Amino acid sequence: MNHLATKLAIALLSLFFAVSPELAQADTTYTYTGQPFSIVTAPYTTHDFVRVVMATQTPLAPNLPFGPIQVDSLVLSDGVQTIPIDPSLNTLLDIATDSHGDIDTWQIFLGSSTSQYISTQKTANVTADAGALDSVRQADNDGTPGTWRVSAATPEPASVGLFLAGMLGLFVVALKKRIVL
Repeated sequence: MNHLATKLAIALLSLFFAVSPELAQADTTYTYTGQPFSIVTAPYTTHDFVRVVMATQTPLAPNLPFGPIQVDSLVLSDGVQTIPIDPSLNTLLDIATDSHGDIDTWQIFLGSSTSQYISTQKTANVTADAGALDSVRQADNDGTPGTWRVSAATPEPASVGLFLAGMLGLFVVALKKRIVL
């Protein structure tokens, strides 16, 4: 009976560690929240701001030099419009990271033309968030960058593995008590 418990434990642990690395790998989500716009024309208000949500397969590397990066998804909002990345859009996505892998320099632009767009940038020369529906209805915030927050999704296979490991522990304890009695 003791050999049965050992074989079951090995089988369950093998199942736990056999989870594909691709399935266990979670996206990393970067969220930028800008400061409220300081210059606006209706329908924008001084309560609106730029928000960026982008996801990558893995966290950005530390000391990443300023340049284009690959993302799984990218959505920009300015409080009036929301623009997801699309091949038909004009897109600029340049990022640099510090020694911890945190975004410290960026230039992000999504727009269907030069008059309808959302952008944010913090480079050596310019810090600005902006949104525009056309050449008249626009919003801007110069010189005051927002903040980035990073979060990683909890991979579901790890949760299942943790549950299986807990069940295995309970089974082994119950089996040992049964053998002792």
